[in-house]
Amino acid sequence: MTVCAGACRSLAGLAALVLASAAVGSYPASAQAPVLAQGETLLQLSAEGRSDAVPDLAIMSAGVVTAGETVAAAMAANNAAAARIVAEAKAGGVEDRDVQTQRINVSPRFAGEDGGARAPRVPGDDPPRITGYVASNAVEIRIRDLDRASALIGEVFAAGANSVNGPDFVLQDDEEAARDARADAIATLRAEAEDYAAALGKRVARIVFIGDHRRGSGDEGRVVITGSRIAGGRYSAAPAAPTPLEAGSLEVSTRVWGDFVLAD
Repeated sequence: MTVCAGACRSLAGLAALVLASAAVGSYPASAQAPVLAQGETLLQLSAEGRSDAVPDLAIMSAGVVTAGETVAAAMAANNAAAARIVAEAKAGGVEDRDVQTQRINVSPRFAGEDGGARAPRVPGDDPPRITGYVASNAVEIRIRDLDRASALIGEVFAAGANSVNGPDFVLQDDEEAARDARADAIATLRAEAEDYAAALGKRVARIVFIGDHRRGSGDEGRVVITGSRIAGGRYSAAPAAPTPLEAGSLEVSTRVWGDFVLAD
């Protein structure tokens, strides 16, 4: 009996040592592994934190499509309309830096396209006849005064735009929201560590690592902002009344990792 008790004690001690060694073994050689005492266990966790923030920027795209018998005629009409859109946006308080041309396109228009899809070609037919050209221009407008977003949609239509896409509401300065999300993640992390400790009949003795990435791995903490426009969308004709826009809120999330030492 004495020999068995001694053997059992040795096996119990070996099991504790193996558990601690397995946890420490998850650290790369380049990182300093925590030193665990007899009866201590290393607990590695991650948690996600979230916070809500009010958008501070609206982004929309205003487009204009024009037609002409020649490339020059189509482009001249398009350039004039695009210039009016840009001028109207700037007159409405949009800064020069917040207006950017996205794309310009010119394409031929063929006979038969005015009334619908062009009929498929039959071998031996004459080449398609070009009857004119279509030019398009899209301008991105960044609106920092969100109270002006609704009125600006109507103004760019009045200036000559025949399509508007957006607005998308975004968050430029996410530092405060990211701090709140990080604090939420750390609080969740600590609560989970306490839950694990209680379930194992142990206590959280100390924290040996907290960070926004896991050492020795490819995991990296990122601040993620999610949300969508509440009202708005794509318009191909000027709205009859001011477009109702609600910026709503955006969710900011981030993930943190933590290592806790549990003790009896």
